[in-house]
Amino acid sequence: MTAPKEILQTVRSTASRWLVGLWGRLPWGRKRYRVSKVNDLPERLRPGMLYVVVEGKVEIQATMACPRGRCSSPLNLNLMPDDHPMWTLQRHNHGLPSLAPSVWRKHDCGCHFWLRRGEVVWCD
Repeated sequence: MTAPKEILQTVRSTASRWLVGLWGRLPWGRKRYRVSKVNDLPERLRPGMLYVVVEGKVEIQATMACPRGRCSSPLNLNLMPDDHPMWTLQRHNHGLPSLAPSVWRKHDCGCHFWLRRGEVVWCD
């Protein structure tokens, strides 16, 4: 027979996981990417930050650390319309970024996702 203390621990653990999952689905509980305009990329990319490299007033590229965290290579995304492939950066309320098309790292970790209103939406 299971002791009441063990049952209580199981209930607490289950409730805790459920609440954490619920919190992550609520708009204010989600981790969202923010935009940081820079002239030069920092040596270490912060998780949750989309760095937009600018020359003068022109946005050249968007760079971010892999959201899956499996690889150490940065994701460099071209924003210049004359070069391909090219992504479009859109900013929403509170500066939350969206990128189009999706980001698909075919090498390294193979992650494939959309960045929508600051949130990573996984394709796989």
